[in-house]
Amino acid sequence: MKRAEARWLALTSLACLGLLVLAGVSAPVARAQPASLTSIPIPSRPLYIVYDSSKGEMFVAQDYSTTDTISVVSDSSDSVVANISLKTQSQGGGATLGALAYDPDRGEIFAPYSVSKPGCFCSEDYVAVISDSNNSVVANVSLGTTASGGYGYVVYDSGKGEVFATINDSLAIISGTNDDVVGTVAVGNGPEGLAYDSAKGEILVADSHDFDGAVAVVSDSNNTVVANITTAQIFNAAGITYDSAKSEAFVTPFGYYYNSSVLVYSTTTNSMVAKVALPYEIDIHPLAAYDSAKGEVFVPDGSTVCAISDSSNTLLGCISVLPHEASNAAYDSSKGEIFVTDWDNNALVIFPDSTSLASSATTSPSSTGTTSSTSSSSGSSSSTASSGIPEFPFVPALSAAAVIGIVGGYLAMRRNKLAPTLRARARPRLSQRVGPAEGKSDVGGPNGPLRTQLAD
Repeated sequence: MKRAEARWLALTSLACLGLLVLAGVSAPVARAQPASLTSIPIPSRPLYIVYDSSKGEMFVAQDYSTTDTISVVSDSSDSVVANISLKTQSQGGGATLGALAYDPDRGEIFAPYSVSKPGCFCSEDYVAVISDSNNSVVANVSLGTTASGGYGYVVYDSGKGEVFATINDSLAIISGTNDDVVGTVAVGNGPEGLAYDSAKGEILVADSHDFDGAVAVVSDSNNTVVANITTAQIFNAAGITYDSAKSEAFVTPFGYYYNSSVLVYSTTTNSMVAKVALPYEIDIHPLAAYDSAKGEVFVPDGSTVCAISDSSNTLLGCISVLPHEASNAAYDSSKGEIFVTDWDNNALVIFPDSTSLASSATTSPSSTGTTSSTSSSSGSSSSTASSGIPEFPFVPALSAAAVIGIVGGYLAMRRNKLAPTLRARARPRLSQRVGPAEGKSDVGGPNGPLRTQLAD
């Protein structure tokens, strides 16, 4: 390789390395290590979690558990005090447990789960009702068959004493008195996270399959959709957390690097008021925790938990939970602690909400400044932001394109330099006239019609 080519290759290699480093680095936000970090082992893949305020306990749904188990963790001893099996083996076994809800009026936990049906890409969906007095299943509510199963979501409506559960493209309404399905509400394509707006008597539904951060608003007075909020600011909405003090909903997306932002919706105007960018990698099924004492929302974000102020809708900073990974969060109001499930390492991580946060001045999320227009038809309204582009991994994509372009350019340059030599080697080099074959006419002689000589 010539010296000029070697220099060119070295420079382009350094450029590629720089682009790859840029692609793998997010905005530099310092991480503060918690002063007190408690880790509790959970038997199998803890994912969803809910706090039982009357018992001072956390109920933790285990994902991929062979016994379809919910662990009960005491916040006084920071230990597992019970493991509740849903006993789904009689229904086919292999259940997928979803997000949990707590009914303080009856002291019950609602646990959605789906059981795969053999011979079809479908499942039977249920909601188990668990009594927190004896940690046992007291009822199983059948929701019917879904096309593909998956994680179910439930929320308790304290104003009506009802439970709303996701099923296909609808919500099933379960009576909290007799544990029966009393109605359904069609809400769109792929409802996931649910939250209850106690001020307005409404259910907020995150729609994960519309790829535009949509939230449907359902009135519990007539069980109909009264508003649809879309913003085109994130690819799809998965989790939703209600802030009763500010009448706002914090919407988390369906995870991964290019989708690490939280949308803040006003439930008063049914419009987006802010978009808060997170510095790391949000999990695939993130549920944030609202800290009513501090007015903060804690959002799992990779190996950190980030805190958002509800007074300014800005990122305050992040707390490292290394060596753990943060999946979902819940707030313990009696102890002032944040509980975080670690799906990867089979653990429940606990830290006080007074833990100091790392400064995040280099990542300053702000209000989007978009304007909203509202239209209504058939008694429902829709608020849509006029601007905003769904997030996309531009840096990794551009870096990959640059690497491909540089390598392709180098190969093209080498090919052009070698082309004359290759063509010359490919030609037959004949230094003599082509003579006649034995027994045939002298077509290549001096007087013949053909004389061939190839030279460089």
